[in-house]
Amino acid sequence: MAPAKTKPSKNKTAKNSKGKPVKKGTDKTKPAKNKTKKVTPKKNKDKCTIVLVYANWCTHCQHMKPQWDEMKNRLGMDIETIEIEDSDFDKDMKIRDIDNKLNGEHIEVVGYPTMFKVHNGHADYYGGSRTASDMITWAKSHKGGYVKSKIRATNRSIRSKSQ
Repeated sequence: MAPAKTKPSKNKTAKNSKGKPVKKGTDKTKPAKNKTKKVTPKKNKDKCTIVLVYANWCTHCQHMKPQWDEMKNRLGMDIETIEIEDSDFDKDMKIRDIDNKLNGEHIEVVGYPTMFKVHNGHADYYGGSRTASDMITWAKSHKGGYVKSKIRATNRSIRSKSQ
């Protein structure tokens, strides 16, 4: 006689190495899946960079530099600061890197010292006093400064109306 075929049971229970039933999902022979999610650091939209473009030969820059250094020390790692000296061989590359962070704007250095804040893809130029406390207040604020392209556009419209 041929052996009888048996239907596989739907209620099979897994057994561990000792032959004892194991609840589903607790089989210790399989490695457990790591259920922790990777946490990727979110880019802080409020992060800004303060940039100083200066020249060592400029007396205004020489007077401002100690205040700038004090501001950097007091800000610590809270806000990124970049210094670009006029005679730096990679000055143009540094300015181009900053231009790439801007939304279609370009950095304009007309005189020394030029200080600006890159925030949310825009450059806000500093026009306040050259004391560390005023520069820190401006650096920590989310607003402030002036946008050169807006001032230039306003000046053009005023000139064209007067002619």
